[in-house]
Amino acid sequence: MLAYLHLSLISLDLLMSLYNFQGNLHFLSVHITEHIFFYQDLMLLLCTSGRDPGIIPRNTHPPEPESIDGINDTGVQTPQQFRLPRTKEVVVNGISVRVKYCDTCMLYRPPRCSHCSICNNCVERFDHHCPWVGQCIGLVSYSRLLAVL
Repeated sequence: MLAYLHLSLISLDLLMSLYNFQGNLHFLSVHITEHIFFYQDLMLLLCTSGRDPGIIPRNTHPPEPESIDGINDTGVQTPQQFRLPRTKEVVVNGISVRVKYCDTCMLYRPPRCSHCSICNNCVERFDHHCPWVGQCIGLVSYSRLLAVL
């Protein structure tokens, strides 16, 4: 509502400057350029805050465990408990890459993926959580945020 009121006042200001135009072309061109940049910045801000930043979808069930831990610290055998390793080696294009497990999302995160504590999602190429945009800045939204700035 506040943004709509601000836009209305800016539009009214532009109309008044056009009405009061008395041959000062420099003033009018600067004023119109200012409005063009404002609307462009507003549209980029809305596009950045309204689109997916690169969130990795969560699993409904944890992945299958690879190892079984059946011996506790005292050496007595306990019932079999499945334990997921915190990291796992994965081969990507012939290169061995270590991926981490996210307990909240129940998945092994891809490289350069981090879990945002504010959004509670894993975001690919996570940079930061932007309070002005209201969401994470990641793989998809990084270029749009740079355009806003």
